[in-house]
Amino acid sequence: MTPELALIFQIISTITVVIGFGFATYQTLNIRRQRRAEVALTLINNLWPPELVARTARRLFALPEDATAEQVDALGPEAEQALLVACITYEHLGYLVYQRIIPLRTVDEVVGGTARLAWQRLRKWVERVREESGPSSFEWFQWLYEQLEAHPVSKGAAAHVVHGDWRP
Repeated sequence: MTPELALIFQIISTITVVIGFGFATYQTLNIRRQRRAEVALTLINNLWPPELVARTARRLFALPEDATAEQVDALGPEAEQALLVACITYEHLGYLVYQRIIPLRTVDEVVGGTARLAWQRLRKWVERVREESGPSSFEWFQWLYEQLEAHPVSKGAAAHVVHGDWRP
């Protein structure tokens, strides 16, 4: 084999290895991205089982924005229990977002609307809880709300409006 032909084969071999490495890197990153999204959605679904969503949403929609603690109390102990569980769930979500385990974007797209609604209706009730039990009560819930407001994914528009032109 001539030296020129050997050089051509070495160049082709090197290019093939570099392209293969690039493709493998791309695939690895893509798999990691998919796995991270799956983990985030699994965590959200485990934190928000459908029966909890149904119980909590009914109670939240019954409250006006900036409801007083007395208005929350008037819903009764069962409703207060459901709202307490919702606050704890948002507390967990806030911390998972802070730790970058679940992306803020995913939380905003999946439960951002209800998280905002919950905080806007329950903030005064949370203030009373803080007076009774300490200033760190539901701190991550408040932090999550503030982050959702500071970094909105959809700028206030609903998914059916923002993604209305989506095609499979």
